[in-house]
Amino acid sequence: MKKPRTNARATVHTTIERFFLYGLEEREHDDHFLHYEAIEDRSDLHNWNVRPHLHHRLNQVFLLRRGHGEILIEDTWQPCTAPALIVMPADTVHGFRLSDDTSAPVVTIADSFFREIAAVVEPEIAGALDRARLLPIPAADLPAIDAAFTIIKSEHRWGALGHTTALTAQVAMLFTFAARLSRRLDSTEELGASEELLSRFRTLIEDRFLEHWSVADYAKALAVTTARLNSVCRRSLSLSALEMIHARMLTEARRLLRYSMMSAAETAYTLGFRDPAYFSRFFARSVGVTPGAFRARGPAPRRARRRPQPARQATLR
Repeated sequence: MKKPRTNARATVHTTIERFFLYGLEEREHDDHFLHYEAIEDRSDLHNWNVRPHLHHRLNQVFLLRRGHGEILIEDTWQPCTAPALIVMPADTVHGFRLSDDTSAPVVTIADSFFREIAAVVEPEIAGALDRARLLPIPAADLPAIDAAFTIIKSEHRWGALGHTTALTAQVAMLFTFAARLSRRLDSTEELGASEELLSRFRTLIEDRFLEHWSVADYAKALAVTTARLNSVCRRSLSLSALEMIHARMLTEARRLLRYSMMSAAETAYTLGFRDPAYFSRFFARSVGVTPGAFRARGPAPRRARRRPQPARQATLR
């Protein structure tokens, strides 16, 4: 394996260089701008050391097919080894120090086009490309990801009928691949931290749900962002943080309606609602019936147990 060339260690410049494509001055681009090239086409011109820089309003996705080295994301260098998918959102400072056997196609996408595609995919998939990431690719997943880059290369070169539609579909696939690889990486690296956060969140809900805290209040008390809290809840339970808070409130509401003599209005006030009518709408929207109807129908009836019948004796003939 050839070693990356690291004779002179690069440093982040006080004034970050901004390029259209690496080495090219910034310029205006079309709203649906998309460019495909191989990173080796430019890196070998710069001794495989790509200085720290950024691309304004241009997102990039790299497929590190072959090679190894280091990648800079903002102010941190980290090792990278093929195969890997590298996600670089617009205006992110990045750089490379790569071995001279590196092969890596890179797709550059206008932020307007990028956001247009993000708007039509599932939210949890769109979010996968919101931050810079280095995503190792399992061998079994590499052919499908490589095929998407190959199709993008072909469409970028020839521009046949349905050119934009084809590119949109393949970029959406890159979103999907990145989301799947991100989830796999997160579940491996952050499972313990996620479980610990979820446990603390549940405990805090028990302590504070009657005070009607917002998700932001819980996130602040847990010293995390609302996005992080929602991500952990959705990944672990397929529920948002707000849905978890509401679920605890509804459990308490059912208990009071079923097992106390309180009226629906008294139940609302006990649960911290200022307006019984609002509580009634909240309950009906979630449970499907009003608090009064829920109480009136009572507990689900138990099925009467049938007495076991004596076994019939066979008639002897």
